[in-house]
Amino acid sequence: MMRVGIRELRQNPAAAIEAARSGRIVVIADRGTDVAQITPLPGTWRDRMVAAGRLIPRAKSPSDLPPPLPADGTEPFGAALTRMREKER
Repeated sequence: MMRVGIRELRQNPAAAIEAARSGRIVVIADRGTDVAQITPLPGTWRDRMVAAGRLIPRAKSPSDLPPPLPADGTEPFGAALTRMREKER
């Protein structure tokens, strides 16, 4: 835990933020009385985004994808895509 006064926090807010980023709780004091604290957020930014519903985790790993199709140039891309979609149905 780290304790800082308001004056020190105003002069060097980056130190308090860096302490919270590294996992420490920063207690802010006003005239010797603790009034607030800065705490690190739990989990990673990705965990927080998933919890907030702003990110949907992928269902598969990129390594699970099939190998790319060879580019022989005989079939237009749109036609190949339509053919592949028809196979999936």
